[in-house]
Amino acid sequence: MGCLSGTWSVGIALLIASPALAQPDCPKGAEPLPPALAAWSATPDVLSKDAVLATGSPMRVALEPTKVRFAAPPQREPKPGSFGGVIRFDVQQAGTWRVALGAGGWIDVLTDGKAVASTAHGHGPACSGIRKIVDFTLRTGTHTLQISGAAADSIDVMVTRAP
Repeated sequence: MGCLSGTWSVGIALLIASPALAQPDCPKGAEPLPPALAAWSATPDVLSKDAVLATGSPMRVALEPTKVRFAAPPQREPKPGSFGGVIRFDVQQAGTWRVALGAGGWIDVLTDGKAVASTAHGHGPACSGIRKIVDFTLRTGTHTLQISGAAADSIDVMVTRAP
């Protein structure tokens, strides 16, 4: 596969059940997601090639082996054999924005090609299918999301305004 430059090369992805539904140790009626992340439980749409990530909705994105050309070097060196990708998203209102991943991976957000420092990070609620959440203070405009160090060739992602 070729290198990426600001977009993800997206292959054909199979839609499968939400990771939250696949967790056998989760009781029925587990704690609901907070309102800002409530859309996570919907079946993710598959992000098409060269698309801008829509905020507020979960998206399944294809990743490439970490030979991918990142817009800026990831702040953490990807492990050999891992996957990554680069995608754009638009922020309509300045403030704190949250990036949620359905699996492990390193998250960098870039503005004008420079890394933005995260302001908070943690895990998603138990049984939610959200593995990682990282917050960033962003201005209005287009930003770049880089994911690196992922174990699989696709990942569920959601960017949403933090409460």
